[in-house]
Amino acid sequence: MGLSTQILAWSLAVGAAFGWLVIWRTTYRLRAPLLRIGTGQRIANYLLIAWRLAASVGLVVAFSWALELRSGRDDLGVALTDFGLHLRLAAADAGVLSVLLFATCYAINLGSTFLRRALRRNPKLATVTILPQTVWETAAFSLILSPAAGIGEEIVYRGFLQWAITTATGDPISAIGTQAVLFGLAHLYQGGLGVMRTFAIGVVLGAGTLASHSLIPAIVAHTLLNIASGIVRVPSPTPARAN
Repeated sequence: MGLSTQILAWSLAVGAAFGWLVIWRTTYRLRAPLLRIGTGQRIANYLLIAWRLAASVGLVVAFSWALELRSGRDDLGVALTDFGLHLRLAAADAGVLSVLLFATCYAINLGSTFLRRALRRNPKLATVTILPQTVWETAAFSLILSPAAGIGEEIVYRGFLQWAITTATGDPISAIGTQAVLFGLAHLYQGGLGVMRTFAIGVVLGAGTLASHSLIPAIVAHTLLNIASGIVRVPSPTPARAN
């Protein structure tokens, strides 16, 4: 690899990381303009979260390209295919696996909710306030935030991270566990039970990605899970006292 290619790779990675950091630190400054045009608090938050997720996807793509440049292969399409972002899985197989992953993750969600009720633990306020309350909020949650999270989080966690850890260690099982732990910790705002629930979902989606060598079933299942979570909810024992 020539010096100019190495400089380009490092510049791409550093520039993408800097751009991602700027977006993450400044995103919520856009809330006021969104509120002025009448989006409402929740829909504004959905748009801003989706923007952050898009920035994370851009960071992953930039890192993948930088790694391609350093490897001398310089083929971003192959790099994205390596961690499962492709349509090579048969449609019928992808559909069946997507349904199975969704059903399993939804069962984990329900189990976590019933456990919370049995323990008489209230959901965290951040978890409650993000859920839609009106028809327009539900539409925005389902059509904007849910697919943005389904696509963005799968590309970052089950895609890039799981692939990178597997490549580095040669152990796909530890890669699934590690990305699931990081996925769970990213949801600390949901409290301890929320972290455990998210970790379990990360393991299921990671295993599905490993089995199919494709991110598509996990993306579809994750998106459907998000939509279902916004539409169908089991009441907490005392929802008015959510902490």
